[in-house]
Amino acid sequence: METKQLQYFHVDAFTEVPFAGSPTGVILMDEALPDEVMQAIAAELNHSETAFVAKLPPEAARSQCAFYALRWFTPEVEVQLSGSATLAAAKVLQQELGENSPCIVFKTLYGEIFTRMRDEDITITLPLDDYEPLDPSEQVLWYLGINNYQRAVYSRNLKKLIIEVDDELTLSRIKPDFNKLRGIDLDFELGGLSITCRSSNPLDYDFASRYFNPWIGVDEDTITGSIHTVLALYWSRELKKQHLVAVQASKRAGRLILDVTQGNVDITGCAYVAIEGQIRLPIKE
Repeated sequence: METKQLQYFHVDAFTEVPFAGSPTGVILMDEALPDEVMQAIAAELNHSETAFVAKLPPEAARSQCAFYALRWFTPEVEVQLSGSATLAAAKVLQQELGENSPCIVFKTLYGEIFTRMRDEDITITLPLDDYEPLDPSEQVLWYLGINNYQRAVYSRNLKKLIIEVDDELTLSRIKPDFNKLRGIDLDFELGGLSITCRSSNPLDYDFASRYFNPWIGVDEDTITGSIHTVLALYWSRELKKQHLVAVQASKRAGRLILDVTQGNVDITGCAYVAIEGQIRLPIKE
């Protein structure tokens, strides 16, 4: 059987070492694949997100930038934004394809995402997402195993609920009942849960968080760049700082550098290309 081969990379995002950070798939394409094929590949790889990347023609008005189409799939659905998979895609383009343009512009369903690379650091710029106070349902707190919390806010744009808890010990002990969360009936749309707290070691980092999204097949995400468009604004206001260091306290853990500017957040991190391989797709006659 004749096959078409696609380059595949397993990238650990927001870490300098292998087997830590956010494990992410990156697929390089010569041309766009059908949606159902990309979804099937993402399900087969079973990463929290898989990025599909294809080079686009240059734009004369922005000749200093390279342009790429970028889409992201979880094992179950296509998503509008993935910070980790964007960082991973930029790392592959830089390290494996020799992309050395001063900036990369990813054209996505979310919009254009500007990416800059300096040595091992990769910075993606995203719009900040504002929030409003919200009393979380008692069911949500019960299913998360949270007895006490400091504050809860909701991002209408992202449909995300953020709950601040007392400390990192409380954060580490949270054990959600994902089956019950999947079937919960609320009077607001819920597309993800971030539990966060102030750092127990403020000289090293400013805040910690965990992120849950069983509604798209990701019970607990390892590192979630996109939720930091809300967390950066929240903690910038709480701590009265524009430069923040964040830790996502999953088992693999990872660190994000956040710089809040007027309306945007620069999210900076490293990535490590751990595995390279090929995906073989049958060519239909």
